[in-house]
Amino acid sequence: HKAYNVNYSAALTPDMVDAATFPYPEIPAGNTLERFNRIETDDLGFFMQAKYNINKNHHLNLGIRVDDNSVYGTATTLRAGYVGKFNKFIFKALYGEAFQEPNPRVLYGGWTGSGSDPDLKPEKSKTLEFSLNYTAGKFSHLLSLYYVKNSDTILNFTGGALNLGEREVYGFDYHLKALFNPTFMDQVKLWAYYSYIKAEGDEIYDAATDTYLKADIGDIADHKIWFGITGIVDDHFSGTLKTRYIGARDTVYTNPIKQVASYFVLDLNL
Repeated sequence: HKAYNVNYSAALTPDMVDAATFPYPEIPAGNTLERFNRIETDDLGFFMQAKYNINKNHHLNLGIRVDDNSVYGTATTLRAGYVGKFNKFIFKALYGEAFQEPNPRVLYGGWTGSGSDPDLKPEKSKTLEFSLNYTAGKFSHLLSLYYVKNSDTILNFTGGALNLGEREVYGFDYHLKALFNPTFMDQVKLWAYYSYIKAEGDEIYDAATDTYLKADIGDIADHKIWFGITGIVDDHFSGTLKTRYIGARDTVYTNPIKQVASYFVLDLNL
């Protein structure tokens, strides 16, 4: 099904609406095939993956995927990675490509003020990530840095849509895990996680020039923190304390509420 299949009723002001007399629209016939509003697609694809062991501590990975869609065309994506072990350190360098197919809403289902275009192509994305893990004794640390470049992002405008947008996302994650065995308890597990993310791209529509201006992508919290601890006393009793903090989020530029406040949640399970 392509565009929305709806029947409309009369346009009335709220004070004129009466549920008993309101002229409800006719229910669309479920068995009516509107050929002009139907589409059938063929989606074919294959992928290959290879792994090469340089030695027992160093490995290379490579993958390729090809997808062909009768509407969106062909998209080829690559994956590559290196994993190396250096005593108590594990280092990873990862590269990946991806695509996001346009959905029926932006292909066929536009309306006044927010358009669509049946010739849209998939959005594309490239990601580069480096991570370092260190495990020794009772502690394990993980630091990950990443950068994402999105292109051909679909931007809507009055009467249409185009693959014109670009977006960049970068950030890092830090993860700590610890395991203890005190004399008065069977086990104590602790974990903490911090995430920072920054995302910007074509967001603000300028009606005067019919273009999009660069800005931070809305509804994304820059800072997030998780912390938890589990204590196992014996086979009969255990407790877990879990917390999370989500930082303030600036909303999308069209939202009259410009920011969603940060919040903190604490859970205790016994």
